[in-house]
Amino acid sequence: MTEQRNPHERKKPVMLIYCCNCLKDVEATQVTGEQAYPHLPSLFLKRFWSCPHCGNFVGAHERGPLVGQPFGVIATPELKRLRQQIHNLIDPLWKIMRIDRKLIYKKMSDAVGKEYHTGEIRSIEEAHVALEHARKIFRYYIYGKGS
Repeated sequence: MTEQRNPHERKKPVMLIYCCNCLKDVEATQVTGEQAYPHLPSLFLKRFWSCPHCGNFVGAHERGPLVGQPFGVIATPELKRLRQQIHNLIDPLWKIMRIDRKLIYKKMSDAVGKEYHTGEIRSIEEAHVALEHARKIFRYYIYGKGS
């Protein structure tokens, strides 16, 4: 017996995204913040992309030309924590100290040897390397060149 689908039921969007837990590109489905973070009502209306195999997810852009696109690859919880530490170091430099954001990301790119985007970090090892460079950049701007 074949299953009948409601013709008015909308199919969930699917996108091919790399999953750091599964170590492969997966057909991620779009979910709401209510599904991704059921304990955080403030995120209920946000969009995320979820791995159908492991359930990990990545947030999506809310506005601008990249609306609906993922922030990067689907990370493991440990990798997310490391990425947050990196953002905690570099974001205040451009958000609070008003240092040119492009300059900070250029310094990160030069340090890691490729175009840098925190959301594209795929491994714990890569995150530790980026975190160390973020610390150096942070110290440079906070404490000066001699640090």
